[in-house]
Amino acid sequence: MKKRRRTATAGDLVKVVDYTPPAPRDTKQQRAAKHKTTTAAQKIINTKLAQGRLEMKLAANFGSKDYFVTFTYEGENPDRNTVKKNKNAFIRQLRTIRRTRNQVFKWIFCIEHKHGDGRYHLHAVINSVNKKLDFDEIRSLWPHGHVEITRLFDSKHAFCEWLDIARYMTKERPEEGKDETPVGAQVYTCSRNLEKPTIETEWIDENVPFDVPAGADVLEERNELNYIDGIPVKFAYVKYLVKPLNLTT
Repeated sequence: MKKRRRTATAGDLVKVVDYTPPAPRDTKQQRAAKHKTTTAAQKIINTKLAQGRLEMKLAANFGSKDYFVTFTYEGENPDRNTVKKNKNAFIRQLRTIRRTRNQVFKWIFCIEHKHGDGRYHLHAVINSVNKKLDFDEIRSLWPHGHVEITRLFDSKHAFCEWLDIARYMTKERPEEGKDETPVGAQVYTCSRNLEKPTIETEWIDENVPFDVPAGADVLEERNELNYIDGIPVKFAYVKYLVKPLNLTT
């Protein structure tokens, strides 16, 4: 008997799901049971969900040497549209600077204001070019307040994997009104030059196990036999890093 294997790869991050999809000769009850499991399996690496999509984008484009940046305001208390304009101005300026040196500029931004003292601030992930040069340039291009810059997996933030960052950057919904965003929609913006994760799907024998490379860091694993309406349906999932992240302290 065959099962379906769906593998999503983003840099060193890999997610693999095994499941048994409905077959033409299944009864109506069997097809319904397998369809439920197929849907659950696809949701595991469904790139339409904000956190999962962002997790894979981060892993495909950024590494431990890149930056997690927080931009704040001092004195002024702008509205959301002003924050967007300030963000866009920062992006244009840094992109222009790096372009003159033929350097890559990748970024992901989110705007927040619903925790702490309720003041607007921004979080960003920005790729590293030259640590000393980057720090000075990033700070100089934000005249509105304080800029905190750390490596992505600096112990200060307790980020241990990409999903931690994705959850942190999608924890707030935009304010009601013009900027209200439906549940599940994207709550961040990113540069157009980000690489996309790859997804491969194949049929394999039912008894073929996951082939996790030696030395990989397994982040999550599930292996279940569910009974849906009395019908046994197998479902297995593993998420791992090909090589462990270089966490900084």
